[in-house]
Parts: sequence; structure tokens; C-alpha cells
Amino acid sequence: MKTARWITLVIVLALAFSVWTPSTVLAKPAQAGADSIQLGVDFAKSSMVKLTLNNKTGGTLYLSLVGEKMSYSFATAKQGKTIYQILPGKYTFTITTSRCSGSIVKTKNFKGSAALGPYICRKH
Repeated sequence: MKTARWITLVIVLALAFSVWTPSTVLAKPAQAGADSIQLGVDFAKSSMVKLTLNNKTGGTLYLSLVGEKMSYSFATAKQGKTIYQILPGKYTFTITTSRCSGSIVKTKNFKGSAALGPYICRKH
């Protein structure tokens, strides 16, 4: 009887953790439009990095950047290009999606402007 309870508990916990998604966006993307917030940053004169994330997965794309001074977490369900602003520097980034399994982990030095993607889910 104890074994059955233990197995049931493990299955329930496994299901709960499998549907638990990463945290949502901690920063808003730069968008043009009447209802968006304009930050008034000129990328040509700014020390910020213009980071373009190209999502072609058909689902939500999650990006985590971990650097020496700053860390960022972004998520976008929007298909196509989304632009974020980050501080320049060397970051280890991890990309996962809600549409396909696995993740991409790389280290890159971001300065000026940078593009990540396009990321596409290929189901066989």
C-alpha cells in the first residue's frame, strides 16, 4: 500500500513539473505603435545592445542570458523578429521552446547589435 502511494506521488509530481513553464518576460520588447511604450533610446547613440530574436518555432521561444554583471529572461510567442535591449557584454544564453524539445546553450559577446535565430522546430 505504501508503494502504491509513493508511485502515485511521484507520478503527480512528474506531471506537475512537466507542465511548469519557465518564468515569463522580465522586459518588454521594443515595439512601434500607438499603444506601446516608447523608451526614446537612439540605438546609434546608446551603449545598449539591440538584440533581435527571430522566432519561427510556431510556439513560445524562451531566452535566458546570464552575464557577469546582468541576467535577462525573455519569452516571445510572437512569430518573426522581436527586438530587446540589453547591456553589452559576454553572456551565456540558453534558448528553449514550447514547441520542440531540447535547448541551445552558447556563449557570445554582445555589442552594438546582435541577432539570434531564426529558430525553427523540425519535427521528424
